[in-house]
Amino acid sequence: MSLLPPYTSDGSTSYNVPVKTPTEADVVELLRYLPIILETQQKIIESLQTVREELSEIKASQGTHAKSTESTTQLVSELLATTATITAKVETLTTSNSNLKEDDALLDQCQSAKSEMALQWSSRLNSRKKHFWNFLKNKQKAELYSNWQTNSPYFIPLNYRPKMIPGEIAPCTTRRLEEAKLRYHHDTELMQIYAANHLTKAQDVDEAVQKLIHETSSNPKVRDKLLTDWRHDTLHEEK
Repeated sequence: MSLLPPYTSDGSTSYNVPVKTPTEADVVELLRYLPIILETQQKIIESLQTVREELSEIKASQGTHAKSTESTTQLVSELLATTATITAKVETLTTSNSNLKEDDALLDQCQSAKSEMALQWSSRLNSRKKHFWNFLKNKQKAELYSNWQTNSPYFIPLNYRPKMIPGEIAPCTTRRLEEAKLRYHHDTELMQIYAANHLTKAQDVDEAVQKLIHETSSNPKVRDKLLTDWRHDTLHEEK
């Protein structure tokens, strides 16, 4: 219970009542209520301390929760990334395994087709080898002779030169030299013809094998693999 009247901002009371000087009886009454006032004030202080502690706990809890949430989010992100990586690797392995199975199946079909035409494969490979080397030999020799005939028109290779006959008259020697030159030029032309002929026959063998491969297998991949094997074998024979 307040013993003092309320005051306004200018120091006067809010109602026009003269200020009363407390009497001894008023002081005694105040002292009688003082323990209750002090007890109430202590309870208020304790309550405020409890509220402050609870607020601190809530704030700390919110911070921990935020950190926990952040850690959990990071962990989830890492798990998702790891899962994506594992999924990608599994898909890659699955694809690789599927490709390996397809390759194995393709290899089996190629081996089967190759076994079926093994005799013709070997025979035509040898035939092509013979034509190729005959082509190369005649081509290189014809090119060499043509180069000599162009750059050294009076030169005659040793194997075409006529033998010297003691006492032979000059017109006969000249005639025999002309015949040697003519034979030299004719042989060069024949070598060029032989080279072209052997090249054509080697190409015919390639076409025959290609036709044989198409007749043996209807699988485009098997055909491509067999054609690759044929080119590999022919390149090996040309070395």
